[in-house]
Amino acid sequence: MEKNDISFTEEVLIYHGAEAKIFGCNYDGKEVVVKIRLSKSYRIPELDKKINKQRILQESRCMEKCTKKGILVPK
Repeated sequence: MEKNDISFTEEVLIYHGAEAKIFGCNYDGKEVVVKIRLSKSYRIPELDKKINKQRILQESRCMEKCTKKGILVPK
């Protein structure tokens, strides 16, 4: 699991789908959710990185809009 040298404890796999794995973890004494997007070996690596980056940004924007409208979402 790539986590950019961040130490997570008590990792629990919540969901494993075609696009990502979602874990429940403990980080710095807080319960957090970690989503790791899976690379697709059939895609050109540069294209795969671009698609994953766009999807992550879109998810972030959607969660920000929900927060502004008072909908509870992970931070």
